[in-house]
Amino acid sequence: MNILIAPDKFRGSFSSTQAAEAIFTGIKEALPDLKYQIQPISDGGEGTLDIITKSQKGQVIEFSTFDPIGRPITSPIGLINVSGQRICVIESSYASGLRLLSSKERNPLKTSSYGTGLLIQSALEYGCDQIVVGLGGTGTIDAGMGLLQALGAKFISKKHGVVHPFDCKDDIIDICLKNLD
Repeated sequence: MNILIAPDKFRGSFSSTQAAEAIFTGIKEALPDLKYQIQPISDGGEGTLDIITKSQKGQVIEFSTFDPIGRPITSPIGLINVSGQRICVIESSYASGLRLLSSKERNPLKTSSYGTGLLIQSALEYGCDQIVVGLGGTGTIDAGMGLLQALGAKFISKKHGVVHPFDCKDDIIDICLKNLD
């Protein structure tokens, strides 16, 4: 019998790789004669970059960006080569993630996806042919507005003028909500 061990993360306790290894250890102890294959998975949030990059024998490089409330950080981008195509893998949770915020900082009306946009810009400048973005685990609900601002888009409020990526105003929220209808 062959057993496939393919868990997602256990948020707050184990990455998908750590969970897979723990499950493997327990099952192997109970059933040592079976064949096992370990393949951690991800839902697009935490772990996506690592799983894709490792499975494709890629590399990870760091770039400067900002966290969801505008603090400077470094964040990884995975680089893989598939059929001669240079593909960059970006996990939004590294730059715009909930995990970067303390419980007191978790206010989706004051957070931005700007840092993820800067990672996309870095991937473009690095010369990637394709970019894969995992969008899970974020600490923002800006509908990609910050991401687009990092790529050069400008949003203008009648009341406040040009909108800064980390400065959400009530009238801007109203505009965003109306556009969701």
